[in-house]
Amino acid sequence: MSLKQQKAKGKRFGKDEEQRFEQQVAELGARIAIMASDGNCLFRALADQLRGRPQDHGEMRQHIVDFMEEHEEDFAPFVEDDEKWSDYVPRMRSEGQWGGQQEICAASRCFRINVVIHQLDNPRLEISFKATAQTVHLSFHGDAHYNSIRAMDDSCREGEAAKAFMALTATSFASFTSSTSLSTSPSTWSSSSSLRRTPASRSQRPKEFELQDGEENEN
Repeated sequence: MSLKQQKAKGKRFGKDEEQRFEQQVAELGARIAIMASDGNCLFRALADQLRGRPQDHGEMRQHIVDFMEEHEEDFAPFVEDDEKWSDYVPRMRSEGQWGGQQEICAASRCFRINVVIHQLDNPRLEISFKATAQTVHLSFHGDAHYNSIRAMDDSCREGEAAKAFMALTATSFASFTSSTSLSTSPSTWSSSSSLRRTPASRSQRPKEFELQDGEENEN
């Protein structure tokens, strides 16, 4: 999220909108897990999905920003409001700085995951890494807030990743009528069949997301 958007303190949903959103998600067999509205919500939601520990948001943030810094050529051209890359990176490392499009693209590549973003009364946005990758589900509320989406039968035990549901495949990417598939590149957030798959290096990727023996390495 740009510095200008953060300063604007984006519009939040009212009670009626939140109730409609909850019903929309319930029809998919899931529910919205509320994250604290403290500027860390995107990173909390990702930590909840991947680790079952929203409190690990700081570590998630650092992994994502590390990845962006290592791949400056992919992200620096898309920093908004004429903010310098040399200012953007340290700002995004700071707790309470809102994450957005760039950070979601980086998370998909860094953690080798597909990301589905649910929106009220709008198509889902799907950031695809590869068809067989783990899929995480987030909800976007108003102009500024992210929550985590959990399956209804998910036990939500601390330390356990979100239970899989609506897993994406190459077929589902093409067949979903209420979704839009997006590339992991910040420059191509529009319908696209061309996917960029550039995983983080082993030295940078968190241990739990390292390639397993026999898994194909993609470059």
